[in-house]
Order: sequence, then structure tokens, then C-alpha cells
Amino acid sequence: MSQAPIIEEQGTSLPWPVVRGMLSAERLAGGLWWEQTWNAWTGCSHASPGCAHCYAERLATTRLAHQPQYRPVIDVTDKANRRWNGQVRRVEGAMEKPLHWRKPRLVFVNDMSDTFHERIDVEDHLALLFLVMSLKPDITFQILTKRADRMAELWGEDDEGSDSPLAIAVANEFVRTMAGCGEWNLDDYPPEAQRKMHYWNSVCGEPPWPLPNVWVGVTCCNQAEFDEKVPLLLKCPAAVRFASLEPMLGPVDVSAGVGPYCCHECEYVGQSAAEWRCPTCWKDYTETGANDSCPHCGKEGDFLLLCPQCGASEASGFGLLADCDLHTGLDWVICGGESGPGARPMAPGWVRGVRDQCVEAGVPFFFKQWGGHRLVAWGDGRPGDMVLSSGGTVPWTQPLRIPGDAGSVIMRPVGKKVAGRVLDGRVWNEFPKATANE
Repeated sequence: MSQAPIIEEQGTSLPWPVVRGMLSAERLAGGLWWEQTWNAWTGCSHASPGCAHCYAERLATTRLAHQPQYRPVIDVTDKANRRWNGQVRRVEGAMEKPLHWRKPRLVFVNDMSDTFHERIDVEDHLALLFLVMSLKPDITFQILTKRADRMAELWGEDDEGSDSPLAIAVANEFVRTMAGCGEWNLDDYPPEAQRKMHYWNSVCGEPPWPLPNVWVGVTCCNQAEFDEKVPLLLKCPAAVRFASLEPMLGPVDVSAGVGPYCCHECEYVGQSAAEWRCPTCWKDYTETGANDSCPHCGKEGDFLLLCPQCGASEASGFGLLADCDLHTGLDWVICGGESGPGARPMAPGWVRGVRDQCVEAGVPFFFKQWGGHRLVAWGDGRPGDMVLSSGGTVPWTQPLRIPGDAGSVIMRPVGKKVAGRVLDGRVWNEFPKATANE
């Protein structure tokens, strides 16, 4: 179980990864939450509306197309529209790279693929990947996937509390390595890693699980994806669990991940309680507001909140997520707009809604970027701008034929450097408190 997340102070202070030398100030200023990437395999396929303008696909088919690890995973049939071909390939010599890194750092795992892509085998690929990560506790590995369903299938805990297929596969790879029949021989590992494996073999017979230096997150571009993926993520035990709303393509209510309420009985996480109850007569107290006494029996004092999912009271484990000793909610939320060719705009109100929920719940919030667009005044629209309203996103027209309702905004394509990452006069560089490197 991870420690409760701690929000880093903003202003003149720096987040702990920068202070500890795990993330450079320059990369943080650019909106990056990782110091280095590690691609044990490359290649992918679209799995979400957010994939339409995939930056990894764009890089792999243009600037990096000459590199040998990308040639087998690119479809070059249409030279004007090169895409992923759905293949995923191990990168020769890449799996062992972290074993030779000396300095602590934040590492984004497989940013040019998806760690839980359906073509990745748990025994042949994931087991060794996680075993390598277990041997470098001074490095924090950050896994971000669009395939929450497969991740939960392999990593998630069942109702019986049995070990997950991934945990079993990692333990089996360790046992095979110690027995001399793993993918790598024990002598292939650096001396430091060998000592750690000998220690585990003598004490517990396998690496620790979940790994204290591995963070796992899901990418959600809209409300439907958040509602589908976050509950699956929360079934996976990890030191830090996070959601990345990038590219953010619509408003998202994140209360199902950040609370502020949670329940020990059914592990509900949400924004509100079902109702208030009087502890004396047990009648509904919801409609009475903030009165000091029960309208039914006159009892004065504290009243009970009930879980909207199972009906449990505060006495049986329902309450604020911040006070809950179960690791039930998200530890971190990242938000960002889309950039690059064809970027879709993100409304400021969408970002503020997520930020406000995170602040209320005490969950660290990281605002990565506005993306390719910035807000302009309602009366300053011009051709090329986009209008975001409750009815959708449409090009600006003159005269403007869309009513300027409370949620309507005009966004102008300016590029991500000009748009920046300042939200309401400040940057949001909050990080979760990790258990690794303590």
C-alpha cells in the first residue's frame, strides 16, 4: 500500500523529483513528467478516439522511420498516410538497459508502444520487463496504457485475493532465472542485480509485489473512457495509480477516482454520499440541510453519511477518501490538450473542473499543456478559430451563428509553445509522494 499522496508546494519551491535529481527543471518547464523513456518494444494500434493524432505514430513514421526498430511496425502501403501496422516487436538490447543506469530518475515505459498491447505476451515479455524494474528500486518507472481491460485482466486482483497472472509470471521468471533456465542466465545480470536476486531467493523466494517503484496509469480522453478505465485501474495494486486526461476531448467528472468519499465495505469512490441519516431514529435527514437537530426525533448532534453503492454508514467504513486507510482512489491526475497537426482544442472550463475536483479531494494535479490552441475573447474570433460549445466543436464563422452560452469559448490554433501551460495565473506541477527512493 502506498503512502497518501502529498501535494508539493507551488511558487518558488520545486517538486520532489526535481529536488532529488530525478527530473530536470528544464523538462518540467516543458510540461514533461518523466526524465527518460525506455522502450523495450515498439509498435502499436489505435485503441481510442485519443489515438487519432498519435504523437508516437507520427514520430515513428517520419523522423524515426529510418531506425531499424520502427521499420517492421509501420505500414508504408500509403506513403502519404503511414500508420502503425498493428505489429509489436521487442527492441534488441533494450530490455536490459535500466540495469546499467546509475542515477535515479523518472522513466516513462514504452511511450512508443503500449505496455499492455494485446500482442504482448505476459510470459515472454511482461514478466521479464517487471523483473528488470524490480531490480532497480532507485528508479521510478511510469507505465501509461490505453488498454485498461487487458491490464486489469493480467494485473488486477480478484475477489478471492489470489495472485494475478502478472504477479505469478514475474515470480516464475525469477524462479527460472535462479534455476538457470530463464530467458537470461543469472550471470547475465550486473553484480548488484545478482546480489538482490540472491537475497530475495533466501528470504522470500520471489521479488516483492506490487513493486514499490512502479506507477501505473490509464489514458482517458473523455468521460466514457474515464468511467470505463479508472475502475479497472483501481483493481490493480500499485505504489501510485494515476489517470492522464490527454488529449482531453471533452469535460470529465473525475469523482469516481478522486472522491472525496470512499467506502471500506464495497470500495466505492465518488463525489457524494447517498443521504444523511439520524443515528437515533435512522430516518432520512437529507432534506433538512444544515439544521442542528433531526426533524423527526429532535436529536441534536452528528449525523451519519451512507454509501450510495452499498448503504454502509460511517460506523461501518464510509467516509472521506483522505481519511481512508485503504488504497482505493487515484493518487495523481494529469491533464493536457492535444498538439501537433490536426490538434483538437480543449476548453478551459474542462481543465478547471478537473483541477477543482482534485484540489477538493487532496489529489495532486499536473497540468501538462494547453496543446495547440489558446483562448481568445468571444468578440475576437477570426477564420481558422474553433468554437467549443455545449453542442460540440465547429469552425468559427462570421457572422457567428452559434449562441454564446455560458460554456461557449473560441480557441485559436497557435501551437503548443505559444499556448503554454499556465492555468489561471500559475503552473500546476504537483506529483504524488512515492514510496520508492524514500
